Amino acid sequence: MLLSQSIQKAVANAFKQISRSQYKAISCFSSSDKNDNGSNNQEGDSSKNNEKKQATTNDDIYIHKTSYNLEQFKSYTQNVEKALKDLNQEKEKLENSSPFDLLPRRKRRVYDRPLHDLDISNYECWRSYDKMIFKTHKHAARVVCKINLSPRALKHAFGIGSDVSRNSDVSTREYDFEDSNLDSFLLYDYKATTEYHGNNDPNYDYQNQDQVPPKKRKQQHPTPQEFWESDEPHAFRVNCSNYADYHKFKKWIQTEIEKRASEKSYEEKIIERFGPYKIYDQYDQKYDLVKEPSVFKYGREYYLEKGKKFSEKEMEENPYLKPIKPAKQMEDKYRVAWPYQWNPKPTQ
Repeated sequence: MLLSQSIQKAVANAFKQISRSQYKAISCFSSSDKNDNGSNNQEGDSSKNNEKKQATTNDDIYIHKTSYNLEQFKSYTQNVEKALKDLNQEKEKLENSSPFDLLPRRKRRVYDRPLHDLDISNYECWRSYDKMIFKTHKHAARVVCKINLSPRALKHAFGIGSDVSRNSDVSTREYDFEDSNLDSFLLYDYKATTEYHGNNDPNYDYQNQDQVPPKKRKQQHPTPQEFWESDEPHAFRVNCSNYADYHKFKKWIQTEIEKRASEKSYEEKIIERFGPYKIYDQYDQKYDLVKEPSVFKYGREYYLEKGKKFSEKEMEENPYLKPIKPAKQMEDKYRVAWPYQWNPKPTQ
């Protein structure tokens, strides 16, 4: 037993010595490899630096990073030569081109067509009193746009607006328009006066509200009379019928207000042409009853400038220019009232 144990110990010690010697050999081999790789890396870095220096000194010379057979791979050499020519051409273009040509294609694009057609040379619009937009609720119609206009200038150009009938307490006046496409427009102010917000508090200091949070600060609003006499622009809202060209309407009303600013007011023009208003609301006063229909009185010539009339040739070409005349009434002897029992038989 003792001999067997001693033999086992001797064998184990021998194996330990062998494993230690093998480990030392392996470690020496790996360290030598690392040193070789480090030296190779240093050589590679130095060669790369030399290549960069050569490229900076000789820009025209193309250095192939891979060695290949020039005769076997002719297509590669041709592609390299073509690429070098393209680079030279691009450099020449950059030197001789203007800064506008260097912009990307999308930025160089010329937008010769506007997003919307705003040509109002053949566009007409007028204030309408019989045709209007019907709204079941003050927010029933979509607000297509907002137009910043001076209330006083709008009143000067198109007169006093009609009373509110479709926007309840939101607005104070409404303007109905109709254009040459027979589309309807509704223009009105929105939450601008004390008619909606209520009267101002005379005991409240509206100027000094720094201690109050911005959301809780009170705002002072004008009365309807002060609002329509002010020159401060207000965002008037516009409702229109389906498929109406509200872009043209917006441009038309802005240009029309600028044009009529130097002229007489809308109400003065009406009084000069048609006389003062007659509403027939006073029972004590006697009024002249006009029985002649206006269609026979106001023809196309009435809306021309003073002193101008249509020629006979123009009336022949366009029969709608001729004034409308009432139809001739037949005499009693030509009227056929018989055989109705309640009408007597006409005498011959």
